[in-house]
Amino acid sequence: MPYIDTIPYNESTGELRDIYDGLIKGRGKLAAVHQIQSLSPRALMAHMELYKAVMFNRSPLKRYQQEMIAVVVSAANQCRSCIRHHQEALNF
Repeated sequence: MPYIDTIPYNESTGELRDIYDGLIKGRGKLAAVHQIQSLSPRALMAHMELYKAVMFNRSPLKRYQQEMIAVVVSAANQCRSCIRHHQEALNF
């Protein structure tokens, strides 16, 4: 869990609750990386837009190659939840 202040789902309201609900609906869960940005819902949405642009827009790399790179970067960052997330994406 992060060492910074966050707003957990059960304490979220308004715009942040709407964002959390959308993430849960679209991704099946609310990841720690999303909650880390909970103090700034605009930053959270900007992060998600960047993530979608990098991972899902046209690219000379195939999707599995992008996920393989993401696993390696996540391992270098020692982010276990990110490793798991990208490994799961590789299995699809």
